[in-house]
Amino acid sequence: MASTLFFAIQNELPIQMLRPEYKSMIYQLIDYLWQHFRDNFVGLGANFVYGFLRIVDTETSPTCLMIIFPMFGQIIAISSFGKKNLDSFIVNNNFYPFLFCVEMFIEDIFDSMACYFPIIYNSQKNDKYLETKIKLSQHLNEAMTANPKCCQYVMPLALEKLESESIESKLSSYRLLQMALSTYTNHDVVAKHMAELWISIRIDTLKPEIHNDELAENALITLSKLADVVSNDSECQTTLMNKIWADLEISFKTPELQLALSSARILIAFSGNRVPVFTDYFERVAPISLQSFIFTTNPDGQKNSLSSFLLMVEHGHHIGVKIPSNKACDMMQLLIENSSNKSNELLELVIRIHNEYLSLAQFDIDHLKLTINFAMNCVRQSGYDTQLQNSFLLLIENLAQNYGELIHELFVDNIRPEIGKCTVRVFAIG
Repeated sequence: MASTLFFAIQNELPIQMLRPEYKSMIYQLIDYLWQHFRDNFVGLGANFVYGFLRIVDTETSPTCLMIIFPMFGQIIAISSFGKKNLDSFIVNNNFYPFLFCVEMFIEDIFDSMACYFPIIYNSQKNDKYLETKIKLSQHLNEAMTANPKCCQYVMPLALEKLESESIESKLSSYRLLQMALSTYTNHDVVAKHMAELWISIRIDTLKPEIHNDELAENALITLSKLADVVSNDSECQTTLMNKIWADLEISFKTPELQLALSSARILIAFSGNRVPVFTDYFERVAPISLQSFIFTTNPDGQKNSLSSFLLMVEHGHHIGVKIPSNKACDMMQLLIENSSNKSNELLELVIRIHNEYLSLAQFDIDHLKLTINFAMNCVRQSGYDTQLQNSFLLLIENLAQNYGELIHELFVDNIRPEIGKCTVRVFAIG
């Protein structure tokens, strides 16, 4: 009965000539039949799949598409179509099952969905249809990623749209890729397109300023998802790691370009919580950032070097990276030795870097005293600048948490005389 009604709709009703409200009722009926008699429709095989594609062809009503898109996803997620209770047959020594894998239809189903992509919207603009557009976009992305085998079609489609000059189109592509890369496990297909995808991500993220940049933020999220997929293949991961570094190294070596900070964000997005990957990048960035700070005479360049380095150090602290004490001490001592006659802004960055390093390595008491004296001198020479005082007090708090056994000796000899002068906030050592 359900199949008879379905084919009657397909063959007898001129659906696309009807008003949207009538079409919506028909699609609701089809959806009801599909939900309650799914096995019957699956058994129809190609007759159902192509019948459905014919019914919904050229549909444009948002109300109707709200019904159609989820059905697309449910249909394409079916692993096989056809009669499960019939015997297979042999013709001319060739084996023919009555079950048809979805791969036979997947490209045609995907092509029908791809006609609607991208559904463009701008969340920053006042649009009375914004909520509908967002829901439609979400439903469409879910449908196109419902079957991991769609990867071979999703990647080229999204990459094509990333070449658009439309920011909204690019955003739609990144959102699709984020959903797709979260479900795909076949890194071979992803690897085939990863170089091209990286080029698009680099274009949209390597900028002097990416804070509150929606496009850059989505590109970085996509890079993180890409890194998750390629992490399953060490060779593939290493290839992409080296390609990213080759493209970004110049940004750290030439801080005047003002790209070091965005480059650091890119490396962090790719590394994620993978300590070995981040450590590899950190060991490359650290000496370059220090050299740039020391040898660059441009204050903005020095600030970019320290800001990007601080961002890397903060992430290393966040994911639990540990650095050999001798390397950490050498790095911090070089920073101290080359911080004379620097602006308050730069000195604040240096103190914050020292503060983060306290969590990355274990220091002896002599180095801790050196760090404390440096920070206190910075505060004094600044005339007790508010920002420097705050950074200094954060440093002391961190010492109290990480070096409890030494803190009383350090406090009595080095810190207590200065704490009383820092009146920005109350500090107490328990």
